[in-house]
Amino acid sequence: MVHFLYPNMFWILGIPFLIFATLILTNKDKLDRIFSKDVLNKIEVNDKYLPPRLRNIIFLTSLFLMIIALSRPVSNEKELNITQAGINAVVAIDISGSMRSEDNYPNRLEFAKKKTKKLIELMSSDEISLIAFAGNAFLVSPYTNDTFALVDMLDGISSNMITDTATNYDDLADILVDLTKKQKEKIAIVVSDGGDEKELDTFRQKILNENIKLYAILVGTESGAVVLDKNNKPIMLSDGVAAITKQNEELGNIALKSGGAYIKASYGDKDIAGLVQVIHSNSNTAHSYSSKKIQRDELFYIPLAFSLFLLLLSLVSLPNKRI
Repeated sequence: MVHFLYPNMFWILGIPFLIFATLILTNKDKLDRIFSKDVLNKIEVNDKYLPPRLRNIIFLTSLFLMIIALSRPVSNEKELNITQAGINAVVAIDISGSMRSEDNYPNRLEFAKKKTKKLIELMSSDEISLIAFAGNAFLVSPYTNDTFALVDMLDGISSNMITDTATNYDDLADILVDLTKKQKEKIAIVVSDGGDEKELDTFRQKILNENIKLYAILVGTESGAVVLDKNNKPIMLSDGVAAITKQNEELGNIALKSGGAYIKASYGDKDIAGLVQVIHSNSNTAHSYSSKKIQRDELFYIPLAFSLFLLLLSLVSLPNKRI
């Protein structure tokens, strides 16, 4: 059975359409206002094209079909119950001062956001909680499988949020412990350049003690890059040399010790796809959840196609009889 998803479009556009159609069909031509019908029949030169009244009717029919298409006719609508299996994971993205460095294009933060978006896309059947961390860690999104909302929130993280303080991995560990304490399997994914090894000591202990399975996506390069301030100027050390920040692989070593894995992020999507495959294969407690999906056959293209054809016909002159 055919029905319309947006029947209000008939009211919203139907009334203006009727007014417009009335004005078009009842409006006389300029010559009609000057001469009578009998006089016009005598002086009018018959052309070989569509008469104006027929052209207007075709044009108005085209507009009406557009209104039908905008009302979105559908058929065979039914509700489907879809069961999906997924895991719960916390994704943490680094927004410390070192993420301004430009050894990844255009900088580490934007590069990290791009990799995180791909991660979220490939984990669409999973429940993900998103956090950001620098001097402190804070919750961006609670657990959800709404990938569009997660990507929108990730887009809200900009270079304006970067702090010049050192990365506080101790605070990051605390929030990871808090967010995973009710989970049967504790999974955390950290996107970072790794920070300093001294900052990772307490982080390592808490991750291992709480049995959190850590996965790391390391950004930056081993050769490193100059640390930039909020004005994109190099930060100088006391001896007058520009500060350099390098990718720290120790975060990856912690991930391995926890039973997880890590990758050194590269351009392209194969690295993230491989990591997601490892995460899912290492998980033993994937949960199942049901969601409802509406399936329907879309019919809007039928009136739309006829509408475009009639619109073209009304705008192009065509002969109405042969000589």
